Amino acid sequence: MKPIYLPLVFSLLAISGCSDKNNAEVTPSSVNDKETVSTAEVESDKKEEKCVIPEVEDYDKVGCLRDGLAGVIKQSNDEYDKTNRVGYIDKDGQLIIPFEFDAIVAGEGGESLEFNDFSEGLAAISKNDKYGFIDTKGKVVIEPKYEWASSFSNGLAIVSAEGLYGAIDKQGKTVIPFEYQALANFHDGFATAARPPKDPEDYESKYGLINKQNEVVIPFMYESMGNLSESLIALRKTVNGVMLIQKTKRLFR
Repeated sequence: MKPIYLPLVFSLLAISGCSDKNNAEVTPSSVNDKETVSTAEVESDKKEEKCVIPEVEDYDKVGCLRDGLAGVIKQSNDEYDKTNRVGYIDKDGQLIIPFEFDAIVAGEGGESLEFNDFSEGLAAISKNDKYGFIDTKGKVVIEPKYEWASSFSNGLAIVSAEGLYGAIDKQGKTVIPFEYQALANFHDGFATAARPPKDPEDYESKYGLINKQNEVVIPFMYESMGNLSESLIALRKTVNGVMLIQKTKRLFR
């Protein structure tokens, strides 16, 4: 599949209003930050699932029910083991998956403890500073071996190894090779990505759009790129300009 060069329409910027959160730019820091659970996920026009939190006590943090389970954090009182553990409970507060996984330290100063919700039947977990995936029974289906991992979206999860990003399927098979400096979650079959600079003296990554076959849909020629939302995507090619491209079946066939 050859790259599709699309005309850029400046007037759409004023009409559509790029200040909307769904058109937020994707930058290396907003995708590569391993300290925040949600950083690899780029919001789309997909409707958000309602958050239902089980009414339970004795936990330091309780998450939303996803796939019938909610993550919980229990801080350790052991002076020799200060690891904060993550488990998963059902809607009635029954512990279904025991506290066998590590909480994710988030925030600039490490002031927040996080975990990943279940998505598409799997949850990204952390153990000994490596990331893998478990199913709703607590079985490890993808061994913790990655530097970082996102939740599954469109059947793929973004993971990192040796400082680069790719994507795996639910069997742990690499679908998108580890060749990107930044890679957002797939939505509607597409993902924003950034390639490392070809010139070692060039610090600027170039952004483009790929599909699930790792084919280039929008060329890697932009300084930053937002996400697909309501058939539009925000692009920036120059410091002072943000441009929108309309997504249609004809353009993205």
